[in-house]
Amino acid sequence: MKVSKSAPTTQPKQPPATLPETGFIRISELIKIIPFSASTIWRKAKNGTFPKPYKLSEQITAFDVVEVKNWIIAQKSSGGNVS
Repeated sequence: MKVSKSAPTTQPKQPPATLPETGFIRISELIKIIPFSASTIWRKAKNGTFPKPYKLSEQITAFDVVEVKNWIIAQKSSGGNVS
């Protein structure tokens, strides 16, 4: 019986989830960084406790990275009391 040896398959390494310096980030990437579900982020944006998203085109909505970073800083300075 012949046993074939194949190279082990490995997943490509993903860079750690980090925010870019500036620009916009979509919800699918944001939920990898912010410990909330997409529905929680949308709810918080709607009630004003998270930065509001921008409609960039008919089908694309994204969050301003600088506003999200400022929100994170505010959460840290409030002692982690997430609103």
